[in-house]
Amino acid sequence: MSEPASAPDPSPAPRRRVHPRLLPAPTPKRRLLGDRAARWVVSAGGIAIIASILGILVFILVEIWPIFGQPRVAPERTAELAGAELSAVLTDEHRELVAALTADGRVVAVRAESGALEAEQPIAEPRTAVTAASSPPGGRALTAALADGRIAIVPVGFDVTFGGADGNQRTTAPRFDPPILLPMDPLGRPLRAFAAQLGEDGSAIGAAQLADGSLVVFRRSVETNSITGETTESVDRGEIQLDRPLTALVFDEEQRNLWAGAADGGLLWWQLTAAQPGPTGVAAAGRSGITALSPLIGGRSLVVGQANGALSVWFPVEQKDGESRLTRVRDFPPLPSAVRHLAPSGRGKGFLAADESGRLGLYWSTSERTLWLGSGPFTRPTGLAFSPKADGAVLAAGSKLAELSVFNPHPEISWKALFAKVWYEGYDEPKYVWQSSSATDDFEPKLSLVPLLFGTLKGTLYSLLLAIPLGVFSAMYISQFMHPTYKRFLKPVIEIMASLPSVVLGFLAGLWLAPRIVQVLPALFLSFLVLPAMVWLAGSLWHMVPRKTRNRFRAGSEAGIYMVALLAGL
Repeated sequence: MSEPASAPDPSPAPRRRVHPRLLPAPTPKRRLLGDRAARWVVSAGGIAIIASILGILVFILVEIWPIFGQPRVAPERTAELAGAELSAVLTDEHRELVAALTADGRVVAVRAESGALEAEQPIAEPRTAVTAASSPPGGRALTAALADGRIAIVPVGFDVTFGGADGNQRTTAPRFDPPILLPMDPLGRPLRAFAAQLGEDGSAIGAAQLADGSLVVFRRSVETNSITGETTESVDRGEIQLDRPLTALVFDEEQRNLWAGAADGGLLWWQLTAAQPGPTGVAAAGRSGITALSPLIGGRSLVVGQANGALSVWFPVEQKDGESRLTRVRDFPPLPSAVRHLAPSGRGKGFLAADESGRLGLYWSTSERTLWLGSGPFTRPTGLAFSPKADGAVLAAGSKLAELSVFNPHPEISWKALFAKVWYEGYDEPKYVWQSSSATDDFEPKLSLVPLLFGTLKGTLYSLLLAIPLGVFSAMYISQFMHPTYKRFLKPVIEIMASLPSVVLGFLAGLWLAPRIVQVLPALFLSFLVLPAMVWLAGSLWHMVPRKTRNRFRAGSEAGIYMVALLAGL
């Protein structure tokens, strides 16, 4: 018979007693509080860094958002001066007053808001009818061709004063200086085409094609004695024969170049010495006649408008033979009818164009952008001018005036300007160029990102060629061959170096190291041959040392010998 199973022992197993010294000591409250505070500080720091990065991203988006703004031109208000036929116009920087020439030989100032006549004076005595008028670039004068064969230049200014109880009430008053009259045709015949320009020193220049087809240039120079203050005037006259009728003439602001457009689409160009035109440069703009010309700010680029509505930009390009030739660089979509008026901006390479039907266009030359197209408030406009701040314009047609607001935040930006070749002023061909700023408004911003991208890639490639072998071989040596004693000191040093911002290191390298490297650039290139040779020589010499002698040194001590060899190579 099997024995009955024994009942389990109800008494608990004896506990093993642990010595109090072997029990883990309780964590002090100070350390627990310190750990908790450190965890909160680290978490808050991480959240702050993320928030800062997001804030920077939002700031960048806010800053670049205006780039995507749509330019626009909109009529703000219109006025009418009854009984006057207005032609060339100018406005002040606040767009409160408009100065204009009238067909009956007057220069008038009109309040833009109400059309009230503020001031007027005759262009010449006795009053003579105006056959053509223009507002040259610069916004300092209005010019007119008179029916008796003279050119009148009327200097125009706007005086701004502040008054009132708080001193902030602005008052703008017109100022008309005595007109400058240039006798172009001694026989008193009407001029076919004309241009005139007022210099900053009071000098003036005019050009006109006479009824017999000849081109006359008349220059009036003013010199002031710096000691006595006495002024002396001198005049120069030059004349050449032309084989074609001209339809448009224009000077640059420095009065060094004269451009002309012909009815057959020919574009003529002269460099001026005093009043004498140099050799005639000829270019073909097409079969359609040229109806409007205007230089852009800086006086190097020329905007050409034609009878078929075509718009193009030209500037001189140096050829292989060393001569400069007027070259068609950019074309814009044509307007529906003949281009009658061009108004360049005084703040950049932009311009307004108006055709015979009243169609308006806002353009930017460098980025080759048509910023805005639309219908103006009038048909058959007789005058167009940008405001000095380029934030508005004024348009005249008959006896009516219209003030236009211009919103044009960043016209120089386009995909072509950023990533394609652009033909800049003074260059012989389209190129990728980055040069974003200069000291004057005449400068043409060059915003190609291609040089920056390629520069970044080249810098990255060259640095990787040096960093990859150096970093990989250094890591292999430290992990596999270096003595632990040296490794214990070297690893923290490397980690601290890795924590330094690369931007700071790059700044120091560019500001301090680069100028010194430039002075020893041949030695730098030679070091790529010398230093490996010195390392190989040092390793060979160390290998020739008897083993007993080498074993007296810790593993990794040979790095000192390599350092001496590298310094000797340098």
